[in-house]
Amino acid sequence: MRIRLTHFFLFSLTLFFIEIGVSAQSQTKEKQRVFRPKKKESSKEKKKARKNQKLVNNKQYQKKRAKKKREASVGKKVDVRQRGKQKNKPTNAKVDVKERSRKSKKIETAEKKAKSTQLIFEAKKHRGVRYRYGGESPNSGFDCSGFTQYVFKKKGIDLPRNSREQARKGQLVKSNKVRKGDLVFFGRSKNRISHVGIVVSEKGEPLKMIHASSSSGVTITDLTKSDYWKKRLLFFRRIR
Repeated sequence: MRIRLTHFFLFSLTLFFIEIGVSAQSQTKEKQRVFRPKKKESSKEKKKARKNQKLVNNKQYQKKRAKKKREASVGKKVDVRQRGKQKNKPTNAKVDVKERSRKSKKIETAEKKAKSTQLIFEAKKHRGVRYRYGGESPNSGFDCSGFTQYVFKKKGIDLPRNSREQARKGQLVKSNKVRKGDLVFFGRSKNRISHVGIVVSEKGEPLKMIHASSSSGVTITDLTKSDYWKKRLLFFRRIR
């Protein structure tokens, strides 16, 4: 009996020590698990992390870029509107050119009016001079073309001697744009011109001319009241 008890006691002790050893090993394993340093990330994981970070950065970059584009587009629209307004506005150079052209036109018209008034003044000085066929001076008398040639020559303008040749000079003028100083021609047709005179009326006034008439000499005639001249009137020409 004593031997059995001793064996049982020894067996229980060995079991006790075995349990203690097993528990100690488990504790050490748990400690190793807890305090085990983390494994280094693999190259694949690093690449994935970099890609994810790039995607995030790209999204943020694209958002910022889109925002800048919107702001820039708004600014461009405003600039385009302002440029359009500036284009519509006449520049100083254009305004100067227009003003100069207007002034030059006004000066030209004023000079032309002055010349025409001087021409009419010269023609009126010879009112009452007798008619003479082939005459071309106030002393001997005038015929129609001799009178117009003399008056224009006094103002520095040379005209041919007869009315047919005078009808080929200058510029043809419409009846609604006739002004004083223009020549008015009469006859049966354009190729058969028989008379010429100088318009003395202003635009919008009843049409009048000064001419050397075979019946009255140098005189002023109202064409609106003369059926004779109305029937024979052909055209007007402006000598520049």
